[in-house]
Amino acid sequence: MTKALKDWSELDFSDNFIFQKVMRNPALCKELLEGILGIRIRRLTFPETEKQIEVYYRSKGIRLDVYVEDEAGTIYNIEMQTTGAAETAELLRRMRYYQASIDMAILDRGKPYKDLPKTYIIFICTFDMFGGGRSMYTFRHVAEEDPTLVADDGTTRIVLSAKGDGNDVSPDVACLLRYIDGAPAEGAFVEAIAAEVEKIKSKEEMRGEYMVYSAEIQRTKSEGRDEERISALRNLIAKAGWTLEKAMEMLGIPLSERDKYAAHLQNA
Repeated sequence: MTKALKDWSELDFSDNFIFQKVMRNPALCKELLEGILGIRIRRLTFPETEKQIEVYYRSKGIRLDVYVEDEAGTIYNIEMQTTGAAETAELLRRMRYYQASIDMAILDRGKPYKDLPKTYIIFICTFDMFGGGRSMYTFRHVAEEDPTLVADDGTTRIVLSAKGDGNDVSPDVACLLRYIDGAPAEGAFVEAIAAEVEKIKSKEEMRGEYMVYSAEIQRTKSEGRDEERISALRNLIAKAGWTLEKAMEMLGIPLSERDKYAAHLQNA
């Protein structure tokens, strides 16, 4: 079996698998959103974890950690991010792509654009993406000439940082970010999350599900690598005029894998 990404005993709330499972608790998910946004939500649809969106056959599909909808039709996408500030440009473009994919998946052909619901894309980061020392960064479209003028298209992007000072968020969210950063659980809300984490990790069936999840992640990464290599091979053959053998050699493809790529290209 493919080796797990991390040992089961090492998982915590910042790991996607645990984060998704905890957010399947509607009360905790609702309280988290209310704390971040400073709003009241009457009801959330049951959290849908790892929602997959395929806009059309040639587009890049996405998997969303948490995708929920409230009673007014507002959509919330919450993601846990642990890659680091070095990936800021990648993460910002990922937010852009997530927004576009959600919109395209929602709006049926022929429907007016005004039917697009309000959306919030929220990235909870274990690092400070922007290095400003804040716990929360909120982005909407504003005019450069007049920052008080907001082009309200119904979209909001929020980045939370576990490395922030906690002064610009609610006490519950500040405690949660400290907890994500490794501090003990403080306050009723975070203690409830910590208890949910322990409850999930105490279930043997969850351990088995995590092994399957890890294997699927590894398989997806392998497939992504294969697609990148195949694309690179095609480009080198078509644009540089190289033979398949030379292209594979220059890309450092191991001898044991070359027959696989050769067969794929020949059968394409």
